[in-house]
Amino acid sequence: SFPTIPNACELLAQVTVSGGNITAVLDQRTPASYAREGVFDVTDTLYGAVGDGVTDDRAAIQACFDAITGRDQKTVLLPAGTYYVGDFALNTKIIDLSACGDGIRIKTRGKVTLFCNTTFVTALPRFVYLENNNNFYCEPICFLDSAFDGSALIGAIGFYLHNDGTLDWGNCTFESVTCENMGVAFMISALDGPPDPLHRIRNITIHSLFSNN
Repeated sequence: SFPTIPNACELLAQVTVSGGNITAVLDQRTPASYAREGVFDVTDTLYGAVGDGVTDDRAAIQACFDAITGRDQKTVLLPAGTYYVGDFALNTKIIDLSACGDGIRIKTRGKVTLFCNTTFVTALPRFVYLENNNNFYCEPICFLDSAFDGSALIGAIGFYLHNDGTLDWGNCTFESVTCENMGVAFMISALDGPPDPLHRIRNITIHSLFSNN
């Protein structure tokens, strides 16, 4: 059971111990942005994203999403900027939200672009990977890849929604998604097979979708 936190104290970390060994440490510190606005801001000093198009912000953004795991409030803010998230030669999950649970909300302020370089011809890195994330909501966001400079056939995927479990999931809303220099905005993977004949992702709403290709 989870211990009661005494008054005037703050939970800093949740440590999981198994077999006498520490197996996981979850940062439970509350960012200043949460006290101000009730959001987890990727540029908060706890996470350190910059959004200048040069600094590799992948780890900072992932850390911010990891911080909402197990919380009641799951709104992540990306202020205006271009967030470079790395170079990829494999089918990498760039920002993996599968462990964050239900009710994630991505709030954007101004134009927000996630930018990567696909460096191998058959690579399909996934900007945002969703699996079993019911009631997901995302404000306008842009994805940018250098894929069409000749280094890749298709390039990165914007949102990758996956289900190979036994239960349906869904209710995902995307306000506006823009793709620049890349081929795929959404990929939905729902695998057939036992024990259920179909594994579905239901109720996906995309209000607007733009591409310059």
